[in-house]
Amino acid sequence: MPDHSSSDDSTDSDNDYQPPPQPIPETVTLTLPRKDLLRGTAKLSTRCKISHRVATAVMANFVKMGGGDLNTCSISTSTSHRHRAQALAEAKSHIMKEFTGSIPKHLVLHWDGKVIKYAPGF
Repeated sequence: MPDHSSSDDSTDSDNDYQPPPQPIPETVTLTLPRKDLLRGTAKLSTRCKISHRVATAVMANFVKMGGGDLNTCSISTSTSHRHRAQALAEAKSHIMKEFTGSIPKHLVLHWDGKVIKYAPGF
């Protein structure tokens, strides 16, 4: 039985690690679109079953932590609802385009246990 405890081709790269010469900065600066803050998280908040109110509160807190002014951003529960509906419609459209050419004779589509409206021709 071969001995695998020590091999000739192994390297000691872990011992050669050197930390970065400069310290990691304490802050990160991001540039975000002020009108589409909630659009960027719409699919994720839907998948994680986060309500519109919670998604709005998290995004508002994120903006305030970064020193942003909430009066200049489009953040509200109605905006969250609208962006989520648009994101889901876009996802549906993309899925239908992607699978229309290769639909098998029998198909079952499961979407997080949600009821999907009948889509004729699909």
